[in-house]
Amino acid sequence: MDLVKRDDHRGLLADIETVRQILADNPTFIKAVHSVVLPRPKRLELGSMLDDHLEFQPLWSSLFEILVHKHRFNILPAVLECIEAAIHAENDEVKVELVLARDHSDNVLAQISRLLQNILKHKVILSATVDPSLIGGFTASTHSMLVDASLRDNLERFAGRKTQ
Repeated sequence: MDLVKRDDHRGLLADIETVRQILADNPTFIKAVHSVVLPRPKRLELGSMLDDHLEFQPLWSSLFEILVHKHRFNILPAVLECIEAAIHAENDEVKVELVLARDHSDNVLAQISRLLQNILKHKVILSATVDPSLIGGFTASTHSMLVDASLRDNLERFAGRKTQ
């Protein structure tokens, strides 16, 4: 990540989250910018709408312009993921997506984060969400690992053993 100073990593990560939120709020946006039906100037104009709210606007503007010109705007989510992973790796961090069956206090989340940090031997950046369909327990995933300690998974495995 030589293009961005280490001091700027948090701002770049915030930009990535902002872009992800905009894309989540507008699920057809990528499809529209990637469309061959729209002329390139219109697609460039649409792509430039994304960088209006970003701290590193010139950097993002260049990236979006390249993706539009190469007709590769559809890979934007993967590009964001790669940039995020590179920043975390450079900072000796690992992002963990934690899905819990119910809400937990900040103290419990901090304990989980410390345990994961001891296991993974990296600073943990925890992103926690709730999914009641897990029934109980949790899932924790990184870019290369998945731990499924949910009651739903245990019940499904148990049911599978019973039918065999």
